[in-house]
Amino acid sequence: MNDTDKARAIDEAVGANVRIRRKQIKMSQEGLADAIGLTFQQIQKYERASNRISASKLVQIAEALKCHPADLLPSTAALSDTDGDGWLGRARDLYFRRPGLFEELERCSDDQLLLLEELLYGFLGEPAGSSSIDAEAVDRSHQVADLMEAA
Repeated sequence: MNDTDKARAIDEAVGANVRIRRKQIKMSQEGLADAIGLTFQQIQKYERASNRISASKLVQIAEALKCHPADLLPSTAALSDTDGDGWLGRARDLYFRRPGLFEELERCSDDQLLLLEELLYGFLGEPAGSSSIDAEAVDRSHQVADLMEAA
């Protein structure tokens, strides 16, 4: 991965962290924009990494989001996986394609995640993974899969 691609990956991670923190404190894009004197469209561009966030603007954003600027920077693990070949790079790519999916998954309990895992394996026609889901949950997942096929 060249330097431009690495910079892009970092910009994407910062934008994603801004979005995650903003949603954690239940602030709208408009609210953040008002707090730092920008338009909500600019916040969208920052979160999507269409525009880069300057250091001074990052400090303003962090103040509005009631966090430290470093909290919005990518983790060391994310920086070491900027080639995108590892699971973190693939997760980042999926997040940018479907950010709402990650937000909904974060709301799930462990039991719900296990059920979703089984549903996914069933949907893909692959044998179940190493999950420890109980037989009742597997039956429920098959019922849901049948309903999905019928729809």
